[in-house]
Amino acid sequence: MAGCPVQSRRPVSHQEAEGCGDRIESVFHRQESMTPSTILYLHDSLVMAGAENSLLNLAGKLDRNLFRPIFVCAGEGPFAQSLRGLGIPVSFAEFPRLKTPNPVRIWRTAAQLTRTIRAEGVQIVHANTPRSNFYAALAAKWTGARLVWHARNLLTEGMIDIDNVLGFIPDRIVCNSDAIRERFKGRRNAVTIINGVNLDRFTPSISGRKVRDEFGVPTDARVVGITSRLDPEKGHDCFLKAAQELTEHYGNLRFMIVGKAFIDGQDREAALRRLANDLGVADKVIFTGFRTDMPEVLASFDVFVLAADAEPCGRVLFEAMAVQKPVVGTNTGGTPEIVVHNETGILIPPGDPDALALAIRSLLDDERRAAEMGRLGRKRAVERFSIEAHVRKTEALYLELLGKSATRSEAAQSPATV
Repeated sequence: MAGCPVQSRRPVSHQEAEGCGDRIESVFHRQESMTPSTILYLHDSLVMAGAENSLLNLAGKLDRNLFRPIFVCAGEGPFAQSLRGLGIPVSFAEFPRLKTPNPVRIWRTAAQLTRTIRAEGVQIVHANTPRSNFYAALAAKWTGARLVWHARNLLTEGMIDIDNVLGFIPDRIVCNSDAIRERFKGRRNAVTIINGVNLDRFTPSISGRKVRDEFGVPTDARVVGITSRLDPEKGHDCFLKAAQELTEHYGNLRFMIVGKAFIDGQDREAALRRLANDLGVADKVIFTGFRTDMPEVLASFDVFVLAADAEPCGRVLFEAMAVQKPVVGTNTGGTPEIVVHNETGILIPPGDPDALALAIRSLLDDERRAAEMGRLGRKRAVERFSIEAHVRKTEALYLELLGKSATRSEAAQSPATV
């Protein structure tokens, strides 16, 4: 595809997108004999984080007898490569920022998406990010395709909820949790479909020994871990302050911080390292950076912590529970929908290092209780949060929009049911 930025490992420019637009149809190679309904997913982020993993799980598990997924993304990178690894066609478009709108560039992207919808016979457009919602709305309006927006975020203070203001536009708004759905009170097109976890990949039988050995964790040490982007709202400061208190009571603890920051990453990690040093726990804290072996990483923990100020729907909670680890999470956002307090984990107030340290101590001091919480957490993940359940509910939503009956009993479940 000479002149088309498919091989570029960067966001496409509007000049490149314009040149690629007329040839986007050749990427997908749709076979005339195919009968599944085509779903076009739009995604404008280049990072690889929870939202991207959730979308990969959904697209990879869709029933190919019912649906044919295709993607338009913002540029080449790990997400697009992972999609191709699943055999899913991918093409690229520019998604211009809307804070400083350029009508010409906006029109070009909307026109490109419109051509794709018509050429591919797309019946549903599923936008995965706030910015892609706008472009999906334009293209769906021009073509008559059904429109789904995916809401994955909570509101932050002072934020104007544009998605809610324009929430009358999509046919459905899929919310990751009831906490997110609260943004759309009164909108009957909003439904809750909680994320799921791959229970075949995240299992209690996985060993964390390789990860422990990699970072020189003593065999008699216990590990308390946190996994997330290194963003300020994720609560790493609180985690490190709790670590300071815990080291006064235990000599064999290690605190593992897994992840990186996608914006100002080096500065953020450096700031956390300075804080660990100032608190006197630098020799007990391990920074792993970004990891792809999350089952093994979680298996290396004795206690998993989610310390975020407000987590919309922490998929890593499902993963830790599936690996049968006791969890400590903040009692905000979608976390209380996942963790049953004092049964599958412990819920604490956000930003309270004393409460966090106390909760962790209660699990370290009572291994039987910790093991039982892990067992019940795995049971809850199997019963409520499997990726198969997530996919079935999404498929049921698609079938409803298409005016079709579910072809299997599982897909007949209400998509609003968690």
